[in-house]
Amino acid sequence: MRKAIALIALVSILLALCGCAGSAEAGLPEQPSAATTAEKTPLQPYEGEIPADLFGIYDEETYTNAAFGVKFHRNGSWSFYTQQKLASLNGGSEEASETLKRMGFVYDMYASSAFETLGFALAIPSSQFGKAMTEDEYAQAVKAASARDYAGADYDVVSDEIATARFGGVEHACFYLTVAASGMVFYTAQIFLQHGDFIGVIYVSASSEESMASLLSSFVGA
Repeated sequence: MRKAIALIALVSILLALCGCAGSAEAGLPEQPSAATTAEKTPLQPYEGEIPADLFGIYDEETYTNAAFGVKFHRNGSWSFYTQQKLASLNGGSEEASETLKRMGFVYDMYASSAFETLGFALAIPSSQFGKAMTEDEYAQAVKAASARDYAGADYDVVSDEIATARFGGVEHACFYLTVAASGMVFYTAQIFLQHGDFIGVIYVSASSEESMASLLSSFVGA
């Protein structure tokens, strides 16, 4: 039962993140792939350089991404995805920087614990959606993509809202999405952090609003 709930939570957050990368995770139902998004906005591989420090680093208990000022400390109940499992989320075994240039979106950290999931992703709006975007514009694009992708999936959108969230002492665009699946409700949130051409995405999925807020607070400014 717990595994089934975790899989549903994983699919819900993957869909919430624009349906831009198919998952190779065993047992996951069919979900929109990069080709789905490409039918709406043709993918344009990023022509610039990907800064070497754009990606985060791990130690045994911590994920830190200095470029975006993000740090996450895990306790014993959380399990970080291995690089191999991250590669499956990113649609293959390519280097993350190459996937980001080609797809415009890549998972840099993912962790799960019982009924909850969280992570950090990198996006290039000009590749993903065909033009450069601010945090607010990217939040609007994510909301529109989520509505489209959920319309063809076995999930019901309970609510979706763009707001702001304070992180690192600064207000950032945030997208809150609540979905129902198999009689369960999942609460998801994404905070968008701009860094030049790139958008960093803090995202969480939980089974209650209180847990969602607690997960967001587990990320701190580095």
